[in-house]
Amino acid sequence: MRDDPGFSRWPLRRKEKRQLHFPDSLALGVAYRRNDRLTLAFDVTRTDWNDFYVKTEAGRRISMVDGSDLDDPFTSPKMDPAYTARFGVEYVFVPKRPSEEMPRLWSLRGGLFYDEEPATGKENRVLGVPEHGDGDADSFHGFTFGAGLLLHHRYNLDVAYQFRRGKDVNRDFFRGVEDFHENVVQHRVLLSAVIYF
Repeated sequence: MRDDPGFSRWPLRRKEKRQLHFPDSLALGVAYRRNDRLTLAFDVTRTDWNDFYVKTEAGRRISMVDGSDLDDPFTSPKMDPAYTARFGVEYVFVPKRPSEEMPRLWSLRGGLFYDEEPATGKENRVLGVPEHGDGDADSFHGFTFGAGLLLHHRYNLDVAYQFRRGKDVNRDFFRGVEDFHENVVQHRVLLSAVIYF
């Protein structure tokens, strides 16, 4: 390829220092511990995704949600804040007469959640078709359950399953396709292992 007379000697890579700005989030939660076995928890989070951007060396602010130029009033997205609400329960199988060693300790966890993803709400013309996003966050909901095992007060093993569903979502990210929307179903399995030293 280097012998090709049309080969450019200019590098194809470019180095640039950029600053990534994460959006502000406000969260409020409460937990109630009934006893050593049962714990209930609830929290709500609000995130302003309009402030999630990368700033180039030239000073341009580019949205990390949809790639828009935030300094251009004609292309800048107008996204409503996204909210998340979660409720969870944990039950630990503490024996009635725990020994000092207690070689194993089981726990079960479960929860329900409502989750939103940002949507742009800006106008775009793709393939000549004008399409307006509404800016309303896309709504998802689901449930989780899992189990944990603590061995010899040192090894913690956890497994969890999450089901997440969204109906008529992602309209704003595929503008130009008339009446586009998706129904999303997600399944996720998480495994973790922690060793305490």
